[in-house]
Amino acid sequence: MNDYLIPNEAKRSDDILNFTAALHSASRQYPIDASDMKDIISNFTDVMSNEALMEDVFHRISNGCYKECFELTNSLVIKFASECNRTTEEERILNLAEEAGVLPLFLPTWFVYLESFHPELCVLSDDASGQMTYDPEYHTYVTNPEFCGERSDVVLIQPRIWKTSGECGPRYLENNCHDYWNEGPLVCPHTGEVIEHDEARQWNVSDKDWLQAILDYYGADFFHTATKFMVDHSMYDLHQDNIGYIIDAEGKRRPVILDWLSGE
Repeated sequence: MNDYLIPNEAKRSDDILNFTAALHSASRQYPIDASDMKDIISNFTDVMSNEALMEDVFHRISNGCYKECFELTNSLVIKFASECNRTTEEERILNLAEEAGVLPLFLPTWFVYLESFHPELCVLSDDASGQMTYDPEYHTYVTNPEFCGERSDVVLIQPRIWKTSGECGPRYLENNCHDYWNEGPLVCPHTGEVIEHDEARQWNVSDKDWLQAILDYYGADFFHTATKFMVDHSMYDLHQDNIGYIIDAEGKRRPVILDWLSGE
């Protein structure tokens, strides 16, 4: 048997220590009450020790095809993923964004790569071809009960997010939609600089309000630098589900990219 598949006390202890360090780091931006911090670490320890399931100790928020998401606090969530989700590439892009000075535009993420094996931590992989199976009785495809996906070997801690969609929907840039550009171009409120339509369209973003929020929050110089970064790294999948907002320390909505790898 592969030794990697045998629960190892030393590796498990390292996982708990690394998670604790990441949680404390996240708490510097998103404060956690001391008693809540203790409970979170205790609950995580129970999961890592195979004494409890995640859904027994944390509230499940979503269970998609790529990651399982649970609530840690009112401000933070924990996601379990597999490295097949390209988490190392996600982290690499964040490092490049930091070097380029545009890291604030990306959803803050703390990565913990698990060393020990936890059979109950199982998420669907990006290649979810076995997720569905045909049911001849109902003549349709249903969830395959035998599909497990990949074991989770990565923990991500992230702040809660707000998607861009609202009652009025996004304000589209596409030519086949209402031309909101007739209402005026993107303008930086700090300098009065007008953003050329050609530059704005390089983002391939359908939500004009989100682009304007970048100018409002970060300014024109940041917008130009971020545009170049998006183009250089071919980030052309910034659709409505991949962009949104988080709330900063002053209670303001901060525009962020939620998923910077999908669609590659």
